[in-house]
Amino acid sequence: MTGHDLDLFSIEPPVIDFRGLAQLYGFEFVRVRNQGELRATMRGFREGVSRNTLLELVFGNALRPVTSSRHF
Repeated sequence: MTGHDLDLFSIEPPVIDFRGLAQLYGFEFVRVRNQGELRATMRGFREGVSRNTLLELVFGNALRPVTSSRHF
């Protein structure tokens, strides 16, 4: 489509909108960005979960996923 074979090719991980995905399926959504938030969320889950819940764990920038750009 672009005239260049590899313009559209990537093996980088996709960006996923987890909040939108949860909304699409009618799930609760919780995003956790640090250890304190995770502890509070887990304490809340001890009381039980009334419906399906998608829990997104956000890691800091220091933790990078393994991708093609780190290998070439």
